[in-house]
Amino acid sequence: MFDVYFSKKAVDDFEAHAASFAEKRLECLGLLLGNYYSFRGKNWAWADEYITAGNDSSSVSVRFSRSAFAELAEKYHSSGKKIVVGWAHSHPGYGCFLSATDVKTQQSFFDHSLNVALVADPTKQVRGGGQLKKAFRLRGASPFEVSFAVVEK
Repeated sequence: MFDVYFSKKAVDDFEAHAASFAEKRLECLGLLLGNYYSFRGKNWAWADEYITAGNDSSSVSVRFSRSAFAELAEKYHSSGKKIVVGWAHSHPGYGCFLSATDVKTQQSFFDHSLNVALVADPTKQVRGGGQLKKAFRLRGASPFEVSFAVVEK
């Protein structure tokens, strides 16, 4: 059993966003929608949708633009009964990790114990296709990598 399951569509949407920004050496970000579940005493997250809106980004930072929140709210409300289970962002050319700023973001906005941060480096590919990705959670202020699977729905 994995800690997080991502739908292939959510990952594909995130990777396309990250790749388009990486062409300009820019970071990108978005939200992961889904739900939490429990099976035989183990809790896990399911993220089946990636939503995003305007990003203000550079090669080493990213945030939503001020105008993005109305669009994000509309996308969130049209998603049905899903909840925000985390966020995804890219580190083009820098690898997959949570920076000190990322840890503060996770603590401030994604503080549920099952919230996940998915980080991709769109400049690095993995064997079998797709971008290099890692998923993280926090224990206090310490990030730790969690297991995940990408599944067809």
